[in-house]
Amino acid sequence: MPIALHTPTLGLIVTLMLVAIAGLMLFVLKTRTTYSGFGWWATGFVLLAGCFLLSVLRDVLASPATILASNALGIISLCLFYDGIAGF
Repeated sequence: MPIALHTPTLGLIVTLMLVAIAGLMLFVLKTRTTYSGFGWWATGFVLLAGCFLLSVLRDVLASPATILASNALGIISLCLFYDGIAGF
């Protein structure tokens, strides 16, 4: 029998992991010398965490603005990832 996974719980776990990665990257950005695109890359993780958080809350907030904001944050975070890696 396959195990059913609760999608909002998985989304929350992904959000917490992204927040942890973003926090670690921001800590490294402030305490160490990094390359020029590292800040954009860290900001992309922060926005991607917000994207996943809004995706998890779609059932609670249930408005088209939440869906549009989540998708916009996802697209902007991918653009920041690209800029950060290109800066490397």
